[in-house]
Formats: sequence, structure tokens, C-alpha cells
Amino acid sequence: MRYHRYVTFLFSAGAFVACAALVAACSAFSPAAHVAAVAPIGQIELRMPKAPSHPKGPYGKITHVVIIVQENRTFDNLFNGYPGADTAQVGYNHLGQQVPLQAIPLAGQGDWQHSEKECYTAYDNGKMDGFDLNVLIGNTPAPSPYTYVQASDVQTYWNMAHAYALADHMYESNCGSSFPAHQYLIAGQTGSEVTPLHAPWGCDGTPPHCYDYQTLADLLDTAGVSWKYYAHGVDINTPSSYNGFLAYDAISHIRYGTDWTTTHIGIPETTFFSDLAAGDLASVSWITPTCQNSDHHGCGPIRNQKGPEWVASLVDAIGNSPYWSSTAIFIMWDDWGGWYDHVAPKQLYPDGLGFRVPLIVISPYSRNDYVSHDRHEFGSILHFVEETYDLPSLGQRDATSDDLTDCFYFGKPPSGFQQFARGPYDTTDSTPPDDD
Repeated sequence: MRYHRYVTFLFSAGAFVACAALVAACSAFSPAAHVAAVAPIGQIELRMPKAPSHPKGPYGKITHVVIIVQENRTFDNLFNGYPGADTAQVGYNHLGQQVPLQAIPLAGQGDWQHSEKECYTAYDNGKMDGFDLNVLIGNTPAPSPYTYVQASDVQTYWNMAHAYALADHMYESNCGSSFPAHQYLIAGQTGSEVTPLHAPWGCDGTPPHCYDYQTLADLLDTAGVSWKYYAHGVDINTPSSYNGFLAYDAISHIRYGTDWTTTHIGIPETTFFSDLAAGDLASVSWITPTCQNSDHHGCGPIRNQKGPEWVASLVDAIGNSPYWSSTAIFIMWDDWGGWYDHVAPKQLYPDGLGFRVPLIVISPYSRNDYVSHDRHEFGSILHFVEETYDLPSLGQRDATSDDLTDCFYFGKPPSGFQQFARGPYDTTDSTPPDDD
């Protein structure tokens, strides 16, 4: 179902009657709320967002979507014991024996294989008992896959979930690793189930992984809706510095077309903050981290994970800006990372669904302290964007996914922003966030 909200206010008679019955959901668009102005926020002046060229979408409330992509955690691993969520305290190994799950710190050494082969071994035809058969990446020991992050290390994420909405049945679209997962987040499909051994992961890689399917960016371009993808690197003119998460580097007509400019590609990822401060937040943004800001176990030279601080800094910047009232923020983790999860994903496609990953939904219109038990996948975020900007479907996973609207309540006035206590995120690490 698509929701249309035309700024010309031309409705059919039937739609007019329906809107009269649902005043809160169909209220008139107020240009005054989007007039360009300068608003001081602390010591920084932020320009008010300009009137969006396409103010349509679910109930016409959201005009900015920010997708924050973190790394390698299952739901059981990151939100174990969260009130009202579907988690487990024990798992099973391939012998059918119970294995109690143990708490560990967020930061630590070692990494488990988490490609398609290992994913289906762990899945074991839905028995979810093959995680003990996984093998390490390299020779550095790692904690058992049958572990979860102690809540004190991710209290910031739990606080966000309590203040806004959390989904405990968000599934990776593919059963596997990071490269295909990030392709599903921009296109609802992937050209490869294999993650390249070394960054860059795309047309600039060796060997190149370069594809030419349609993406959400193509739909946005056609509709005249702005977009930007942020990833770590030196700058856009230094391809050798691109990290693996620059997903559009794998799309040849974007990498070698007119979109490959700083208008659409933000390198390094911290340019998001300057864009926001300048009043240049794109209608749709993807933001990916460095290694030590990613939540990836065994990541970074000192294994001192600053993922919660990084995410909170992004959320706080948006929440304290004039964009807050029109923004939906999706915080998600790209793949399972080799960690245990007890829920067997339905096999709807040849390569998925994959295992559950957490999803936090933050917006002035998101439900508060809400746990969504509906089935979502990466295509759900694409679907939400398509609904928001009245775009056609890519006809891929977006077409078979829900639109995440159970996480929102658009019939209420926009809520104020709740800031999250945090320390500084890491600013020294330049290593790739993943190597598999």
C-alpha cells in the first residue's frame, strides 16, 4: 500500500472524506515548518532544512532517513535479556547438547568465520545447532560463539531501545557476510555472496567486484530526491583508501557516472557532521564506521570498541538539529558475525533469510519503549524509503518485505529528542572494518 500526500492538495472526493475522518494522519503540509532559517544549537549554527521537493510518504511526516550500519552482531548476542524481547540463555551444539550462553565484553580479540558456508552450517536445516563447528579467521583465539555482550557495555543501545523502538525479528537478507549484506541495503540484491579478501570491495578492488543492477540511489535520482553514502577513507579522489563498506563502489554506473562526487559520496564518514551543521543533510543517508567504531569483535589495533559512542554521537547530532522533527533513524548491524542466535530464519529465498540482527528505530514518530516482533529484513528499509518518497519498487527484496511502519505512530505530535550520555568515539583508527 502506498500513501500519497500531495502538496497541491488535490484529492478525490473519496480521499477527502477519508482524510476528514483521519485528520491527524492527513493534516495539511505546513511550509512554515520548513522555511530556511538559521537556528543556534549550542555554539553551532545549523541552517534549517529547505522545503523538501517530495514531501510525500507514510502520512507525510518523514522527509529525512538516516541508515546507520554497524557490524557483526546477532540479536541474542547484543540484546540478550532485553525486557520483552525474544532471546535465549542457552543454545545447542551439533551433538544436541545444551550450551549455556556466557557474558563477555563488547571489545576483544579474535573473529569467527561468518560467510555463507558457515552460516548454513550453523543453521543446520533450522536446528540452529552448528555454531560450534565454526572456525576462526586467522590464528587469534576468540570467545565461543555461544556468548553475548554484557549489558553494561552496550547500555547506550539499550537506552536508545527503551526510549524509542527495537525490532527483535529483523533478519539479514542473505545468510552470510558483509559485502552482500551491504549490497542488499542499497539494491535489495547482490552480485556476489562472497566478500572480497581486501578493500576496496568494488570496482576499485583487486580483482574488481563491479556490477550494474539498479539501486535505491537510481530511484532517488529519477525522483529528484537527494542521497549520500558515508564511508571511511582519505577522500573521494583516493580510491586505494576506500574501505569495504563503500557499497556504491561496486555499482559501475554510479562509480563511473555523474553521481560519483562529494554530493553523493561522503569520505571520510565524519563529513556527515559538517554536512549536518551546514544544513546539507541529504534526504537519504547511509553511514558506515571505522573498525573501532563498528562493534566488530577483534576489530581495530587496540580492540577498544567505541561503537556505542559513535552511534550516539550521530544520533545526538541529528536530535539536536532542526532536522529532528522530520527524520527517521535506523540503526542496524550488517551480519551475524559468527555469533549464536536461537531463532531459525525462514528460508524465503535461495540465499536467505539470514540470522537475526538488531534494529533500533529512532524518530519523533517512533513508538516509545516498543519491541516489534514483526518479521523485517534489509529490504524493509528500502521499502520504507520507497514509501516515504513515493518511489517505485526495485522489484527485489523491497517488494517482498514489510515497510517497518509498525515501529511508528504517526498519529501523535512529534516527540522531543532524548539525548544519550556517551564518551568520545574513536578518531585514530583507519583500518578496514572487516576482512571477510
